[in-house]
Amino acid sequence: MTGDVVIRPARLEDTAAMVSLVHALAEYELAPDQVELGAADLEAALFGAEPKVFAHVAEIDGAVVGVAIWFLNFSTWTGHHGIYLEDLFVRPEARRRGAGRALVTELARLAVARGYSRVEWAVLDWNEPAVAFYRRLGALAQDEWTVFRLSGAALARLGAAQPDVSREPAEESSLSGVRQPPLQRRSERLPDLPRARHQSRPTASRANWRTDCEGFAGGAGGLLGLSIRVISMMLLPDTTQSEPPT
Repeated sequence: MTGDVVIRPARLEDTAAMVSLVHALAEYELAPDQVELGAADLEAALFGAEPKVFAHVAEIDGAVVGVAIWFLNFSTWTGHHGIYLEDLFVRPEARRRGAGRALVTELARLAVARGYSRVEWAVLDWNEPAVAFYRRLGALAQDEWTVFRLSGAALARLGAAQPDVSREPAEESSLSGVRQPPLQRRSERLPDLPRARHQSRPTASRANWRTDCEGFAGGAGGLLGLSIRVISMMLLPDTTQSEPPT
């Protein structure tokens, strides 16, 4: 691959390539059996009537070699939306070309242009090259936070349960740490940091991307950004994914 890296919004015809990249990321994270995503799922999510998920791809010589899949979140502390990067991955043969940095640069550019307050992501704590790379970008791990997730049987069980009002008053006192760590308000200590998690997820997490040093060791990047010739192209509305309102 000798051409320039081109960054652009994903198009419908990129669906198969993006699904392949997601599966490649899962292989890197030692969790290939945990990916249920198919082409129809991604197509509906990205290119439906009112998409809530968005994507940019990196191209070299006309081939899709990297992807950033993202969506909007919201901070009640800043009062603004942010970007959450779900997946960032660049194929091994395209690494050390700046594709991962370029993808994240484009997301950072969107965030700044639209008044979003942060870009954040999660990374497996054993992925030391990626962690080091993020730190060089100026990203800070939010080590005082722990991510909780309801899924599978636990989600189904709780979702089917009737609210037990009798237990709520007794439990409320234990919920004081949901918003804030118990020792000190984060706003007093880290006023502008995103709530992204740098956490331990031993065998799975499609929300992670890998990097070796400058390149990208299996995931290309969490939220990085910078350099290489970045070309953002907004293509045909019937073939290019729509983006969230500014």
